[in-house]
Amino acid sequence: MVACLEAITARTVPDAERLEFMPRTFGRAFLRVESAIFDFARQILPDYNDGFWEFVSLSNGGAFLKLDSTCKYYVSVDGNFYEGQMSSEAAGITVCLFAFNHLTYQLGPTPQGERLANLYYLLRDYAIQHPEAAQIVRAID
Repeated sequence: MVACLEAITARTVPDAERLEFMPRTFGRAFLRVESAIFDFARQILPDYNDGFWEFVSLSNGGAFLKLDSTCKYYVSVDGNFYEGQMSSEAAGITVCLFAFNHLTYQLGPTPQGERLANLYYLLRDYAIQHPEAAQIVRAID
């Protein structure tokens, strides 16, 4: 018997919900998550110089942040020898996967660490079905 997996959908969080999105999604660690995302953006997006981030919720319970732009971003990950261009969504997914993974190890087996580990896997599931999945996976591998 073959199981059909339902496609995971993404929804940009409307302005009216922005204030509660981070604490609701990331719990008490939301400031650390936000800081880690910005830090990883500076590390792997050489042309990043701050900007407005959109919040995205996923139908599987996951979430991520992406830069509000229709531009392509140059992504460079030294440790993985990855270099390439990605859409703002794919770059945001990549940055968030790095940040979630990093914080999962930093927070360890705490409720916040387990929450971030779960969010990492939910986002990874979305990334695998993304049109730029090959680039995302190469960048994080």
